[in-house]
Amino acid sequence: MDRADKNMTKTAGDQKAKILQLPVELVLMITGELPLHARFLLSRTCIALRVLTARDCNEAIVRLKFQKRYDFWFEVAYSLPDYWPCKVCCRLHRMDTSDLPQHGSVPSCQKGEVREFDCLYKLRLTHVLLALKLSRRGDVNQEYLRKMMAPFTLRKGALMNRSLHRYQATPKVVNGRFLLKTEWTFQRHNYERVVLDVLDEFCAGGICSHLFVSPDWSWMKRICRGNRLNYSYFSDISFERNIRKAENARKETRGYCRNCHTYYTIRIDKDAAIVCAYCDLGGSGNVRSLWEAHSKEYRWVRKPGPPRATKDLFEL
Repeated sequence: MDRADKNMTKTAGDQKAKILQLPVELVLMITGELPLHARFLLSRTCIALRVLTARDCNEAIVRLKFQKRYDFWFEVAYSLPDYWPCKVCCRLHRMDTSDLPQHGSVPSCQKGEVREFDCLYKLRLTHVLLALKLSRRGDVNQEYLRKMMAPFTLRKGALMNRSLHRYQATPKVVNGRFLLKTEWTFQRHNYERVVLDVLDEFCAGGICSHLFVSPDWSWMKRICRGNRLNYSYFSDISFERNIRKAENARKETRGYCRNCHTYYTIRIDKDAAIVCAYCDLGGSGNVRSLWEAHSKEYRWVRKPGPPRATKDLFEL
C-alpha cells in the first residue's frame, strides 16, 4: 500500500486525475465495481492505476475459461482502434491495414474463419468488427476503412470457363450495422437454358450457409446423420425452387433465409440471369451471433430476421 501511495503522487500528470486525489481504499472500492475489461483498460492509463489494479486484473484474466476470456478481449478491443480480438488465439492482434476482403494474406490463425462468397470475396469477422469500429469512431484509420468497404468486382476476363459473367460484392455500414450486397450476373454458357447454368454455378456454394443448390439431398442427409446434425437445418430447397420458378416468371422472384438475415432476388431473362443477395452481418451489439448464423462452422445457429428489412436498410 505504501508503494501505491508513492506512485499515486509521483508525477504532476497523475495529480491532474481527480480519481487519484481520493484515498487509495476508496479508489480500490470504485475500481472493484467495474467490469473486468474496464478495469484492464483503466490499469493502462497511468502508472499509479496500473500499480493498484494490474495484479488483480491479470489474476482474474488467467482464471477465465476460453469463451469468457474471448468475451473479455472482445470488450477490450471495442475501445482500442488498432486491435481486434482473435477467437482462435484468444488474444488481441494489432490491425494490419493490408488485410482486406478483396485481397491480402489471411493470418494463419484465421484460415478457418473466412466466409467465402463464391470463393472470390473472403470476408472475416475481423473485417466486420473493424469496419463497425472505425465507422463508429470516424477519426482513425479512415483510409483503411475506405479500402475495406470498397466494392469488389470481377468480370468475365477473370472468370474463365464459367457462366458467371460478372460478380460484385458491396459492403456497407448503415445505422451501425454491417451489410453486404452480393450480385451474380450469368450468361448462358454450358446449357441451352441459362437457368441450368445458374443451378450449376450455385451447386457448390450458395448465397448463405443455408440456401444453396445440392446435387444430391440424400447425400446431405447421410452427412448430417453421420455428424449427428439436424437435417432440417440444411434441407431448405426454397432457393433452388425459386431459381427454377424465376425462369418463367414475368417479374423478379424474391425469397429469404429462415435461419439468418439474408434476403435475395432472382431475375432471369432469356439468356441472362441476375441473383442479388443482401446479408445483415450485425451491429456492435449482436455481430458475433449474426456472424455465426452466416458461418458454415455454425450452420445450426438460427438468427432469422424480418424478410425484406436487410434490403430496405441497404438501400437507405
